[in-house]
Amino acid sequence: MAPTAPGFNSAPKQAHHRGRNDRATPSVPPPGPTATSGLPSRPGLSYHPSASSVSRASSSSAASSSSVLPPLRFFLPTAIPAPAMSSGEMPAPLRFSLDSGLTPVQPLPAPPQPLTPLAPTQPQPHPPPARLPQPGSSRQHKPTPSSTPVRPIKPLPSRTSSSTPSNAAKASSTPTPPAPPRSFITKDHLPPGYASASLWGDTAIACYDTEYIGPNPRFCESSAALGHDGYAREVEYTLYAQSYDERAAFLGFLELPCAYNKEWIEFRDPSREDLSNIVADSDFKASRKVQDDVRGLSWHLYNKYKVAECLLRLILHKDVLPGDSLERKIITETSPPLLEAKRMMGCWLVLRDETLKSMADFVISMRAWQRYARTISAFLNFVGAMVDSVDRATFRTLFPSELEKADYFVRRLKRHSLDSRYRGVIFVSKDATTYQKFFRQRHVPTYVRVTVDALDVNGGIPLSSTSAPRCSLEISESMTYVKQRNLPLHMYPPQNAEWQLCELLWRGILPRNDAYKSSESVEARKRKLSNFEQDRKRHRAAGDAKEAARREKFNATESDMGTSFEVYEWVAENSPGARHYLEQRGTARPLDMPQPMSDYAEAEEQIINHLHYLPLNCPNPATYLPPVHLFLGFKSDERLAIMMANLSWLLPILLFRIPMARRPGSAIKRFRTRDWKNILWGKGWEKEDFWEKGGKMFFGGNDEELAYARNHSKRPPFGELLCGCDATAERLTGDRTMARNIVFALHQWHLLLFLPNLADPAKLEKAGVPGIEEQFEPVRVNNYTLPARDAVVHYTPDFRFGFDVVEKSKAKQKKEGKGILLKIQDMVISDWGSVHPSGWLSEYTLENQANDTKRRVWLEYLAHILASSPHARALDDDKGTSEGWWSTSRLKAYNGHQQIAGGRETEDELQRHLFLRYVLTSLKAGQVPPEFLSLTETYEYGLCSKCRASSTVTMDYNDLSDEEADDYEFAREKYL
Repeated sequence: MAPTAPGFNSAPKQAHHRGRNDRATPSVPPPGPTATSGLPSRPGLSYHPSASSVSRASSSSAASSSSVLPPLRFFLPTAIPAPAMSSGEMPAPLRFSLDSGLTPVQPLPAPPQPLTPLAPTQPQPHPPPARLPQPGSSRQHKPTPSSTPVRPIKPLPSRTSSSTPSNAAKASSTPTPPAPPRSFITKDHLPPGYASASLWGDTAIACYDTEYIGPNPRFCESSAALGHDGYAREVEYTLYAQSYDERAAFLGFLELPCAYNKEWIEFRDPSREDLSNIVADSDFKASRKVQDDVRGLSWHLYNKYKVAECLLRLILHKDVLPGDSLERKIITETSPPLLEAKRMMGCWLVLRDETLKSMADFVISMRAWQRYARTISAFLNFVGAMVDSVDRATFRTLFPSELEKADYFVRRLKRHSLDSRYRGVIFVSKDATTYQKFFRQRHVPTYVRVTVDALDVNGGIPLSSTSAPRCSLEISESMTYVKQRNLPLHMYPPQNAEWQLCELLWRGILPRNDAYKSSESVEARKRKLSNFEQDRKRHRAAGDAKEAARREKFNATESDMGTSFEVYEWVAENSPGARHYLEQRGTARPLDMPQPMSDYAEAEEQIINHLHYLPLNCPNPATYLPPVHLFLGFKSDERLAIMMANLSWLLPILLFRIPMARRPGSAIKRFRTRDWKNILWGKGWEKEDFWEKGGKMFFGGNDEELAYARNHSKRPPFGELLCGCDATAERLTGDRTMARNIVFALHQWHLLLFLPNLADPAKLEKAGVPGIEEQFEPVRVNNYTLPARDAVVHYTPDFRFGFDVVEKSKAKQKKEGKGILLKIQDMVISDWGSVHPSGWLSEYTLENQANDTKRRVWLEYLAHILASSPHARALDDDKGTSEGWWSTSRLKAYNGHQQIAGGRETEDELQRHLFLRYVLTSLKAGQVPPEFLSLTETYEYGLCSKCRASSTVTMDYNDLSDEEADDYEFAREKYL
């Protein structure tokens, strides 16, 4: 019985659980060619045009105007390469004329132009010629009795009206050359064993190993029409047998949709259930499930295709098959479907990346991918048939390492042969006697086209009618008459092509001459790409000039980094924090600004040797307070004064952002260097109406966050200078002492907020300091999208009095888990210090510890913080054998209240080790740490120039003649 047409599937999809062993989504290898062990390298491919066809091509005006490429064939090592062909030399790749499909033809005419539909005319008899040499073959054919009819062929009555005027053929834009006489297979040469026969146009067709007779496509009006299911109606080459092409014998193994595979991804009908539901209703995009299935099967078929091609070449190279065997002949003539494999991967990319604008585009894309995927699958079945024809013992002896790969294709063929139905091929002339045996042995349906006289109707051979179609024959207007073609043009059916050419045009063997035009959006993208290609040279020259300028600047201003330009470029790309360190290292710090402690400066020199500790893909440093280096190196006192005034005024607000950022759903983020430059210059915010609209940028640009901060019960006032005076640029201009004090206080704040990120996160969580994760998005730079930086989790306590550190005894706070915060606070601002309401810290460093016990306690706190770091053990493994290295266990056991063995010398060694461990731990955490500064003696910390002038004692000490020298020093200390 004839199979039923599949139709357009509207039932719910059940294909996601197909239950087939070899159809499970395979593990996808990385893109690109995969090496196959034991397989030879790809041999050269050669053209083999026949001499007679070349001579005919040079004498035919129709052939000289065409540009059809000759078929690619497997090249045997013993074959002699053919000479190069000129543009006019073109073998005829078809075996039929365009009107009858049975007559040997002259070289192929130019690709067909759009034709005016004409009613078919009756064929006229011609004198019988000798059989012409076949295309792509170098053998000469002599006239034989089978190629010369014994009697003239009577014209068959036309199946349609022949009222078309005789000059109607002149209306064709590409006239068909006169057809030579026909050469048919007579009934004496008709292969026996056909199951049924039918009239097929003005000829007849005999069927073997099948009772299915496809619709007659010879009189279809247009090949560019698609049915409602997305197939190309009568000319769909994946569903209906086509004329045998010796370059593509594998197409006979094309599998057909049937009951057991109709829900597989490469067979099932596209429907709206395959669409994603996370896009707009007007957009059409494949769902994640469909994308994964298409991706998995595409890569599976593509990789198996490469293995299959190598196996065929291996069989030919080693002469496994006899030289006169039919299998060897077929392999030699076959051209692997490399173009279909590439187009299959291209269709997958369209389904994965493109958001289509209509359901018609989605169906066309899906059918195009299915068409190419089934072609590659047919090639794999074909290879399985060829490998199966080789003696297994011989194959095991010659290719022991390839036996498992070969068995895969044999198993695949046999498993599919049990359940699958193949498309088959149509033979004409002696091709049936030459090739049909190979296909019939493998249960592939074959058809032989003959004249009506060749069928012995009176002998009891019944004539059957054509079977039901395998796809919809009703034209879909939405898929046929497309106004905006957004897809690659090879996905659309060829226009006005004879049915014999449709398979070659679909597969890209023949060049297409369609009148299709891509949509405006596609053309715009092409123009943009073309313009970019044209400007590439200019971009390259500009990039070279920029590179030279950067090198010159590096050599002129940053030569003190202690590294090369190449290392600097790598560090700048992979770790922006290290880049800032290298730039600061090459910039001299003003002498009147705070300097690092000598022991810390020695440890900091090791950063340059341990930059590899920094994790790759680190983001640019982000902080709640502006970086210190922005205030160093200014040549203009006015610019420095503006920045210090804005910092002093904003400092309480900046600190208030720390607890605000912990609120669920808060949009408050830390700022980076570029943002801080704008803030300190007064860009993006206003002092006037700050809480109404001027300060929105400090609270995530959110009006709700700003209103919440404005109405908060603990909202701080605006800041002022350390001495209590208003922070104005006029007051600070030229005041280097005040600039030094502000820089020192800002640096202490950075140290206070940075140290918690080196401690144990569990202790910080217990102390009430939650971790805040910052996500980053990809960045667009020079038409390239850089990948997003890795997410960062930071722990930032609020050290203002009454927040994370409350007014309780130290014993109670330690009981509540806040011991880690107390240690950090005592290290930076001392056990008696606190945060001023204006945000400033007291002046305090390790050098203030005149008492040895307090110094040892300071070292104990730093040792316990660093020993609790998640990176402590890794540093022990890496640096444990270094001289002077203290292990983590030894640091945890250190007690600062007890005098250590070795006295001051051992304490100095511990201090140097802690500074080095502090630097290395910071690098492991992904940041370059703030410094431990040295405190120069001053009695005017925090006083502006006006306050310093008013505090000066106006007394002439020379008048104290009755005082002793000690009294003089006492008075000076008291009043100054």
